[in-house]
Amino acid sequence: MTTLTSPPSHVLQSAVFGRLRLWLLPLALALLLAGGLSALLTPFPAAAAGPLCYVDADASGAATGDSWTDAYTTVQDALADPGCTEIWVAEGAYYPDEGAGQTEDVITSTFALTNGVALYGGFDGTETQRGQRDPAANVTVLSGDIDKNDT
Repeated sequence: MTTLTSPPSHVLQSAVFGRLRLWLLPLALALLLAGGLSALLTPFPAAAAGPLCYVDADASGAATGDSWTDAYTTVQDALADPGCTEIWVAEGAYYPDEGAGQTEDVITSTFALTNGVALYGGFDGTETQRGQRDPAANVTVLSGDIDKNDT
């Protein structure tokens, strides 16, 4: 006659922890991936809250960048303003050789984007919130075609 006996406790613990580890590993990987994907899908943080500056090539106001009416007329002027941390640019083409301190038709002209400054295009020049912009309808171009001859 065979007597059934319980396996030693260390054998049971090993089996239970082995199964537990097999179950925890996929769970840990899923949580890690979910956290990583969430970080990848989260938009980049906005620039630090600060003065909003406006650029509209067609503006006819004081060119202070304080409103659409008084918008800077060149992106370079807004980029040169140390008070601008977010720049809204109305539809149109903008060139790096235009603005205060720039020399026209210098082929080495560039837009120098500064860390901590957010630049957004796609505005028609009437918006009061960033979410109102429509980049498909209001195409904004930072162009390198310095002499404007499409070459």
